[in-house]
Amino acid sequence: MATATQHTPSDSFAPGAGADRPWFIYVLKDPRTDEVRYVGWTINPKRRFQNHVHEKAPDHKARWVQSLLRAGLQPSGEIVETGLGPGWADRERWWIKYHREHGSRLTNIADGGQGTPGAQHTPESIQKCREAKLGKRATAETKLKMSLARKGRKVSDATRAKLSAIKLGVKRSPEAVERCAAGHRGKKKSPEWIAKMAAGHRGLKRPEEAIRRTSEGLRKYHARRRAEAMRGQAALEFSS
Repeated sequence: MATATQHTPSDSFAPGAGADRPWFIYVLKDPRTDEVRYVGWTINPKRRFQNHVHEKAPDHKARWVQSLLRAGLQPSGEIVETGLGPGWADRERWWIKYHREHGSRLTNIADGGQGTPGAQHTPESIQKCREAKLGKRATAETKLKMSLARKGRKVSDATRAKLSAIKLGVKRSPEAVERCAAGHRGKKKSPEWIAKMAAGHRGLKRPEEAIRRTSEGLRKYHARRRAEAMRGQAALEFSS
């Protein structure tokens, strides 16, 4: 049985509100008129709101949001109901019907109740998405938008640990290493970037294994440089 709690209009669109993965019914409003323009449901209000702001889908709701952004505004959000269990679909339909009957010009194209909470892509679906994107390069404008969208976001310790575990032991191909090196070659780091990196590493104690690998790499590098210098000197002596 679903349990639900109705909220007053003063309740905010609280990022990350609730525990135990409840569902949330929310509305998006025009900040100029306070008119409700969209009704939706989610299990993650913060992420869902960010998706609404950044999506470029060719539908009425996305075009409305983009028109606000062009005017220097954002839709205001409000959670109108929360609950646990399978009742979210009926409640979303109820709220859409309620606002339509009260004259709201909703941008919803359906009557509600779509979607699956916590749904995950199958490995086959992930592979299809990967293959569809292979070889496609983002434009400079898209890269800038992606950079601006990520600015200010903080990665949680749990996410950092997951990323570290995924990359542990993964070796990049020589081609990948060269592409990365070519991208950085000749670029000068700004004083601000250097200061930020120094501040981030200050007080950190490196693991013994990392120290050993760095030391071994430096030894090989200097040995290679000495060998090159000796070969160059020998060639010079031979030609004179």
